[in-house]
Amino acid sequence: MFKSNGFGSNYLPAFIISLILHVVLLLCMVLASLDWSKPQKPGFSGQQIINAKMIDLNSFGAAQNKKAQAQKKQEEEARQKELERQRALEEEKQRIAEEQRRIAEEQQRIAEEQKRIAIEKQEAAEREARENYAREQQRIQEEKLREQQELAKKLALKKAEEERLAKEKAEKEKQEKLAKEKAEKEKQEKLAKEKAEKEKQEKLAKEKAEKEKQEKLAKEKAEKEKQEKLAKEKAEKEKQEKLAKEKAEKEKKEKLAKEKAEKEKKEKLAKEKAEKDKKQKLDQELDDFLNSQFSGDQSTAKGKAGAKDQGNSSAAGNPNAKGDRLAYQNLLQNYLANKIIGDRSMNGKTVKLSFKASQNGLIYQISGCSGDAQLCQALVDTIKGACQNKIPPIPASIYDGGNIELSYTFSSK
Repeated sequence: MFKSNGFGSNYLPAFIISLILHVVLLLCMVLASLDWSKPQKPGFSGQQIINAKMIDLNSFGAAQNKKAQAQKKQEEEARQKELERQRALEEEKQRIAEEQRRIAEEQQRIAEEQKRIAIEKQEAAEREARENYAREQQRIQEEKLREQQELAKKLALKKAEEERLAKEKAEKEKQEKLAKEKAEKEKQEKLAKEKAEKEKQEKLAKEKAEKEKQEKLAKEKAEKEKQEKLAKEKAEKEKQEKLAKEKAEKEKKEKLAKEKAEKEKKEKLAKEKAEKDKKQKLDQELDDFLNSQFSGDQSTAKGKAGAKDQGNSSAAGNPNAKGDRLAYQNLLQNYLANKIIGDRSMNGKTVKLSFKASQNGLIYQISGCSGDAQLCQALVDTIKGACQNKIPPIPASIYDGGNIELSYTFSSK
C-alpha cells in the first residue's frame, strides 16, 4: 500500500512505532486487571488450631483490630495504587493518543511535503518543457533568419553580378558607339577638308586666270610693238614657271607620300607592338594561373608545361590551333575538377556545357547544358559560386568570341 503511493520508506518506521505502543498498552491493561493488594488466605493446619486455643481473648481482640486496621490500610494503599495505576494508565493513553496524533500530523506533513515536492517537480518539468520549447522556437527562428540572410546574400551577389555584366555590356556598347561616331566625324571632317581645298584651288586658278588675262590685255595695249617678244618671253616664262610648279608639286607629292608611308609604318609598328604586348599579357596571366592551380602536383605540372608549350607554339604563329584547344580543354577540366562539389552518384556521368567568355576568362553568358541534370546544376553552381564566373584566360590562338563547348566527366576524389 505504501509502495503504491510512493511513501513506503517514510511510513514504515512510524507504523512500527505505533504497533509497539499498542502492544505496551495492551500489556499495561492486562497487568492492571490483576489484584495484587489482596493477601493470600492462609490454610488452617492442625498446629494453628492448637495454637489458637492458647491465645488470650483480649489479646486476640486487639490482634483482630490491628489486623483489621492493617487490612484496611492495605486496602487503602491498594485503592491508592489502583487510582495511581488508573491515572498512569490514563496518562499513558493520553500520551499514546498524543503520540498517535503527532504521528498522524507528521504523516500528514510528510504527505503534504511530498505533494509539494511532486507539485514542484511537475512545475519544474513544465517550466523546463516551456524553456525547451522556447529554446527550440528561438533556434528555429534563428535558423530561418540565417537561411533568409544566406538567401539575401546570394540574391545580392547575383544582382551585383548582373549589374556588373550589364555595366560592362553598356560600357562596351558605349565604346563601340564612340568609336563609330569618331570614325564618322573624322570621315566628315576629311570630306569637308577635301571640299574646301578643292574650292580653294579652283578659286586660285580662277583668280590667276583672271589676273593673267588682265595683264595680257594691258601688255597688248601698252606694248603692242613688243607683243611677239613679250609673248615669246611670256611663253618661256610660263614654261619655266610650269616646270617649276610641276617640280614643286612633284616634290610636295613625294614628301606627302613619304610622310604618309612613314606614318603608316609607325602605326603598323605601334599596332604590332600593342598586339604583342596584349599576347604577352595573356600568356603571363595563363602562366600565373597555371602556377597558382598546379604548383604542388607533378603530374599536373607536366600538363601545365604541355599547355604552356602549346600556347607558345600558337604564339609563334602555328596556324593549327588543335593542340592549343586540346591543352586548354584539359586545363579547364582540371580547374573545374578542383572546384566542383558532388557525390558518388554523379561519378562517371558526362555533360556538355556551352558558354561565352571574354579572352581574359570572364564568363558572361551560359548558353546551355546537356546531359545529366544533377551534374549540370552542380557544374553551373560551381562556375557561379566557387569560380565566381572566372576561368583560366583563353589563348589567343583559339579565341573567336563565340560559344565555347566543354565536355566534362565527373570523377569522385
